[in-house]
Amino acid sequence: MDYILPKISRDQAYQILRRPPGVLKKKKEIKIEIFYLPSYIVDVQVKTQQGLKVQSLCIDAVLGSFAFFELADVTTSPPEKFSVCPFFLSETDIQARAIEEYRRHLLHVGLKMRYKFQIDHVLSCRPIYYPFWIGYFQRQGSVDFDVIDAVGGEHQGAAMRPVFMKALLNEGSAGSRG
Repeated sequence: MDYILPKISRDQAYQILRRPPGVLKKKKEIKIEIFYLPSYIVDVQVKTQQGLKVQSLCIDAVLGSFAFFELADVTTSPPEKFSVCPFFLSETDIQARAIEEYRRHLLHVGLKMRYKFQIDHVLSCRPIYYPFWIGYFQRQGSVDFDVIDAVGGEHQGAAMRPVFMKALLNEGSAGSRG
């Protein structure tokens, strides 16, 4: 299985997670760990007015959330300490989700820019583990969490929260916890 290599170090992640998005939020004491979300990289060929293009998409294998994917460093050697959860969605489910979500995106962009796009076909669909830093903290007497992308450092918003909740509830430690 392939693993995307994190670009954000543990120290960088700690600093990012200590200053959550929002002006009025206080800094918090957190415990962080690296978590590898099971995902698929789907390469889709698209017909445009300029010719054929290839777009890479990243679809999580937990609930099927869609994101654009840019080339990242990949390894087949897992890191020493990491947690994962199982792949809930099959490759067939992922390909259908990728086409559906990307068609929706292209329709939105096409209407805005008056371009015509047509999905030609799926070129490839490969399973990977994508890294995220998760910060756990106390909030009003209970435990909460924030998540950042371990490649780009972006906070993951409300749309990804259900994905991580399901993933964390079904995680199995593949290595010792960090």
